[in-house]
Amino acid sequence: MILFDEMVKRLLRLLNEVHRVPLRRVGIAFSFSILLHAVIVWMPSIHLPLTKVKLPPLSIRLDALPEKVVASDAINQAEDKSERATRTKGTGIKSSSKTLAELPSSMKKMEKSDVMHSFPKHLHLVFSVFKGTGRTRIGDAEHKLDLQSDRYTLSSIKRTAKIPGLLGQEQLIQTSLGVIGERGMIPEIYKEKVITSDSRQEWKVNFDRVSQSIHFSHGAVAALPDGAQDALSYMYQLSQLSMNREIIPLTIANSTAVQEYHFEIGETADIETPAGKVHTVHLRKLHENGEPYMEIWLGLEYRLLPMKLRWKDGAGEDIEELVITDIRASDE
Repeated sequence: MILFDEMVKRLLRLLNEVHRVPLRRVGIAFSFSILLHAVIVWMPSIHLPLTKVKLPPLSIRLDALPEKVVASDAINQAEDKSERATRTKGTGIKSSSKTLAELPSSMKKMEKSDVMHSFPKHLHLVFSVFKGTGRTRIGDAEHKLDLQSDRYTLSSIKRTAKIPGLLGQEQLIQTSLGVIGERGMIPEIYKEKVITSDSRQEWKVNFDRVSQSIHFSHGAVAALPDGAQDALSYMYQLSQLSMNREIIPLTIANSTAVQEYHFEIGETADIETPAGKVHTVHLRKLHENGEPYMEIWLGLEYRLLPMKLRWKDGAGEDIEELVITDIRASDE
């Protein structure tokens, strides 16, 4: 009888222990669950970058410019000294009664060429995006060009973040659709989309060749000049224009208006990029003192494709810069 009572006591102690352990674990799990849900609800929204799928390497046949395209100081040295005084640190142009072609230049020049470069059938360019003069990397950008018969599709997506290292907080998506003619790109539709963590804006521009007008999604209508480009296609159309001049005039329609650009052709220069050293020709938008402007470097050994783009404010300080990191293209 005593032995039986002892066995019963041991069994009750065992059941008590078995009963208490799960309750303790359940309590811990429940407390952790409440803490985790509180963090998810009240923490700031963070968008992590999507995993990138590595593309297979493509091939491209490079078309180099003729040997006569070399740096030259002769034009720069021939400028009138009194006209040079109208410039301030080489960052702008003051008002002048002269035509744009007669305006003085502070940039070294190169001998020009009328060589035109064919577009590759498939093109994929990747850029790093830097902010300000401190060159803080804030994101990346991808440009893709696809040709099918006489039509082209050109797209760009730029992903940037206010906090370096966290991509995807803001996206700028641009699309240009149109025809490839004898003189290069002829845009028909341009789309622009800006996506942030709390907003989404979209614009559309139609190039109506029949009525020779440009129609904006906000309702405005403007005349369609011959050779007009959109805010994405012009970067690639530059390779189709004659470089045998001082100034390249170009009409560009962005998401809301039409603007006249005049690019000054500068010197050839080797620029350092994550993709290696690239031989380029430097173009800069003519501008008044105190006006923001942009610069673009075209690859002389890469069919005059854009290798670097830089935007500056009115004081000449860097706002944003895109630098090439990867080039993949195919003629097949």
